[in-house]
Amino acid sequence: MPGDPSRVPRRRRRLRRIVLGLLAAPPLLLGLLNLVLATPWGRARVAAQITQRCGLEASLGHASWTPWSGVFLGELRLLQPPPLRDTLDRPVLELRGLRVFPQWKPLLKGHLRVAEIRIERPRGAIALEMLASIAGKLSPPHEGPPLASAAPEAPPTAVPDPHGAPEPPAAGKPPPVATSSPAVPVSAPVTAKEPPAGAWLELSDADCDFYLSGQKLAGFAGFKGRIPIGGPQASGNLSVAAVEALEQEMGANLALPVAWAGPALRVGPGEVELAGIRAQVEMVLGRLPGIPFEADIRTEKQPLDLSRAIRELSPKAAEFAAGARIRGLLLAPGSWQGIAATEMKELAMKPAVQTLEFHDASASVSLQGGILNCPDARMIGDSVSLLGNGSLRGGELAAVLRMVVLPEVAQTWQQRLIPAGAVVPPVFHTMDTPARLYIDLRWVSYPGGRGIEFGEGGPVLKPGQALQVFAGAQ
Repeated sequence: MPGDPSRVPRRRRRLRRIVLGLLAAPPLLLGLLNLVLATPWGRARVAAQITQRCGLEASLGHASWTPWSGVFLGELRLLQPPPLRDTLDRPVLELRGLRVFPQWKPLLKGHLRVAEIRIERPRGAIALEMLASIAGKLSPPHEGPPLASAAPEAPPTAVPDPHGAPEPPAAGKPPPVATSSPAVPVSAPVTAKEPPAGAWLELSDADCDFYLSGQKLAGFAGFKGRIPIGGPQASGNLSVAAVEALEQEMGANLALPVAWAGPALRVGPGEVELAGIRAQVEMVLGRLPGIPFEADIRTEKQPLDLSRAIRELSPKAAEFAAGARIRGLLLAPGSWQGIAATEMKELAMKPAVQTLEFHDASASVSLQGGILNCPDARMIGDSVSLLGNGSLRGGELAAVLRMVVLPEVAQTWQQRLIPAGAVVPPVFHTMDTPARLYIDLRWVSYPGGRGIEFGEGGPVLKPGQALQVFAGAQ
């Protein structure tokens, strides 16, 4: 009967069960989700999603999600592309943990916004061949505005065919090096309205190394920072414990200020010292998608002393100036455009017991469309002169360096090459200039590796052995 009082407790019990079920559902669903993530199948599914998004094979050791500790991915590894695994056995990225904390108030309203991202102990190993390959495949969809001139203006040149050996450059005046330090002009894209609460990226104990043909070229160690990436204006910090290049320490305990003023993140401006060179650094990054960026590095005219950083050659110069600028979309290497140049006066190097002196030295480099091009590099002296050029495209390097030397220098090289492993003598050619010989050093690929050929048909040595010959270690 509708008015039967016995039905009231029954309704209350049913209502109590519904309320208890609703209260128990979130913990049960949370427990079920973490149970799935704890299984190899669940981790494999997450790793497959990461692989699909980044294009690199991924593996995952741990995964979990809780309201109080956010989303956690542990022991995440991104492997090298298969063609590079024979020469580089380290993964592209390996990190101990990645934690993402959402902003709970917007999340309860159905909006996913990040409060903080923590990246714990990332280890990177970046092959330049991979970057060049990505740049070649991911060309920008349209031509952007021309790149503003960096401090040293590099003259526009045609890009040489990297599959054919480039010829030594003709003599000419080196590009001038400007020494002023104008502010970096950056127009960050307009993005969606910023969330009212701030968002942060925390990076701890990060290392990153760069490789070419399996050989380490440079690296950063002890990278850490707390960086604002959203919300109202805020300041943070960024520092690196050590910078290394060619197995030599170039700098230590470098730090730059970081400031967020939506929609752009500005790093610097600030001064850093690398291998005794004081440089002004500034970088600006925009918000997603693509992460537009522009970076500017300049040095004032100053003396140069790299005797501690490059002990084999102990280079010193009375005057040194350089500048570089690069811009594009950080997530699309094919869009990167850059120019750089350097100039030195009265450069001296002392390999072994012999001192080499150069009146002038200069080089210019450009990057566009995935091609890194060095149209001109030169060191002009009385006893030795060097003229070279080269390019890097799709992981393939083509380079040539013509060395003009005195006959006694050529004889010294021939004596050093024999203990270095040369089975044939280097190929020198005579010149119209009295008492001068020249040799073309070319970067070549051969079965089992790559190296430097000492003249056409001459001996081929690995880069380390060639450096020993130049430095007189053999």
